Amino acid sequence: MNYSEQQQKQQAPLSPRHSNEYNNDGNLLYKSDHSSPSALERKTMAITPPLDEIKTPSSMSDILQGERDDEQLPTCSYLLNLFTAPDMRSYLTQANFTEDVFMLPLHLQRLMSEAKEELVCARTQEEAQKNQKTNMMDDNNSNTMTTRNKPPTRYNATRRLERLREYVWARSGHDISNIMRIVNELMEDEDELINILNTEGSILR
Repeated sequence: MNYSEQQQKQQAPLSPRHSNEYNNDGNLLYKSDHSSPSALERKTMAITPPLDEIKTPSSMSDILQGERDDEQLPTCSYLLNLFTAPDMRSYLTQANFTEDVFMLPLHLQRLMSEAKEELVCARTQEEAQKNQKTNMMDDNNSNTMTTRNKPPTRYNATRRLERLREYVWARSGHDISNIMRIVNELMEDEDELINILNTEGSILR
């Protein structure tokens, strides 16, 4: 046995389970018992769970699902659909409120309800006017006079809701992928939301 082999055998053991000792001639003096762990190993095994009990995510979807469960982001699917619809007024008129609407701030719920009522009433009034025009000759213009006396719909709540929509799109950089994040931020900051709703004039696009 050459000198390098003797040096390797005389080096400190890499593990308590492999603590064999050799003399200068390379003969084995002591062979450790692999079945009896050292005190360090026993302590390590006592505080380390078995590998089969350690749960690891099987895919990236599991990791993302865990992050979503921790964050518990609010769901505003109706508001998101409302702000991304090509015709917000038509969507608000035709689509019924979903459960997530009632999780929104109260003043926003009230604004959406008022805007929906404005639009439904205006559409009903327009349909009534059309029917009155078709029957104008038979009724001797009586229905026409009644229609003229009705005050026009002012759309105050609808315009305020449209102003909020303009703000969300402007703040998101007109990127639809950012809309949900901006909406969630506004739901968490009610003071900012109230200021936007009460601001006169439209937000610059």
